[in-house]
Amino acid sequence: MKKVVFALAAMLTAVVGLGSVASAGVYPPADNPVTVGDGIAAAGDEITVTATCAVPEDVTFTIVGDSATAPCVATAGSDSSLATSAGVATAKLNAPSISGTYAMSAVGSVSGDLGSVDLVVAAQVETTTTLAPVGGLPATGSDGIGLTTGVAFGVFATGLVLFALATVRRRQPAAA
Repeated sequence: MKKVVFALAAMLTAVVGLGSVASAGVYPPADNPVTVGDGIAAAGDEITVTATCAVPEDVTFTIVGDSATAPCVATAGSDSSLATSAGVATAKLNAPSISGTYAMSAVGSVSGDLGSVDLVVAAQVETTTTLAPVGGLPATGSDGIGLTTGVAFGVFATGLVLFALATVRRRQPAAA
């Protein structure tokens, strides 16, 4: 009986445990310390831009004639009394009014050029259709019990029924 329970546990682990959904976490950021929202904006929308910087400086963000300056604020866990402590500057800019791909740059008052990042400006759509976002992470894994898992559970249930019937037949006394 112990072998049967062990075999059933192993089968259940193989069916359920190995068919789990992949981790859909956020990928680590690239080496570029400058980010702009999710990288996509509608024409004329307000966008949030951030840059990693040194705390005692101001950072100027620029995209096609629109610019904003923001102070570098110490991040959690850094010592703001040090002149070289890590921080983040965040500002809001307006996306260009014409669709296309634009470079957004960040320049620190102490560090100089902090980097640049591309912003894709999508044309505004005047329909009520919801569009899927461009880019990002693709869906991975499954949304629940797929066809293969369903078939595996069916075969497992059939095996349990046949096992129970065989056990009952074995225990019945033979007709004399």
